Amino acid sequence: MWLFFALPIIVILGITYQIFQKQPSTVSGKVAIGIFLTVTLLASIGMIGLYEGGYNHLLKNILYYGGMSQNALKQFFPPPTYEMPNDFWFEFSGILQFFTGIYAIFSLKTFRRLRRRQKELETSFR
Repeated sequence: MWLFFALPIIVILGITYQIFQKQPSTVSGKVAIGIFLTVTLLASIGMIGLYEGGYNHLLKNILYYGGMSQNALKQFFPPPTYEMPNDFWFEFSGILQFFTGIYAIFSLKTFRRLRRRQKELETSFR
């Protein structure tokens, strides 16, 4: 199942980043980086990091091991879509997705800062 979601995202990110690397100042380079940033924000950060890692794993484990009642847990995480924690490695790897999403946020912020700096340098030499 992950293949139908992850593979297209990886391909889109790879292609758009290569276009941007080769032609950063052209229209196609600017469109490519726009697509790259949008897909990164929506898929990598939003869907995988915050939703899958943060909600589906981190929050669920905090509430479960924090002692929330089973009835309340079922309202937040209704079966059969969600399972209560019963596999350490599955939950651990899921929680890591949240931190990967956080890392991606900081990486995007760094990228934006570097792009701004690059644009400032380009305009100062004109």
